Amino acid sequence: MRSTSHAGAATLGAVVILILLGALFAAGCSRTPGPAGESCEITPPLEVGHKVGDMVLPSASGGPTRISTLIEGKVALIDVWATWCQPCLIALPHLEKLHAEYGDKGFTVVGVLVDGNANKIGPSFVEKKDIDYPVLLDDEGQRFMCDWGEFLAVPHMLIVDRDGTVLDVFSGMGDLTVVDRRLEEILGEPLAEAASRVL
Repeated sequence: MRSTSHAGAATLGAVVILILLGALFAAGCSRTPGPAGESCEITPPLEVGHKVGDMVLPSASGGPTRISTLIEGKVALIDVWATWCQPCLIALPHLEKLHAEYGDKGFTVVGVLVDGNANKIGPSFVEKKDIDYPVLLDDEGQRFMCDWGEFLAVPHMLIVDRDGTVLDVFSGMGDLTVVDRRLEEILGEPLAEAASRVL
């Protein structure tokens, strides 16, 4: 009788864990903290109204890059993503289209790849996926979290205004149409091809 009770409790516990994990991954992919590549203090998450600072990271196209040189004077969508995050990968083609369509209208997309080995795998992965917008490489997201604030899930998207003010934050984003609608408001014109897929 006791063993049956334990078996039932174990089964119920497993079901509860699966439900919680399902809810967590429905909106995005949780970030699992890994060993820090450098010593710095992780800062609180950026929120709407905060000003972003500068940040220097290696670029997938080669060499250290100041993010300020990529976003200054533009509306920027910063996409923090990882190769192991399926919603992140689904979002890439749509972000590419946004960058191509509005790149000459004061808008840019900048990716920040935060795999544990981003610097090693980033250049070939970006080339394989044919990503044209700038992608910066940040092992474990350590530099991003020290300079721009902690994130707990990917994709983690920030919309930043021309003066460096955070206009919106989408963490563990599961619906690109919400991002599209916000960009339409900010840019003042409809997007030619709105996202038709929930991540």
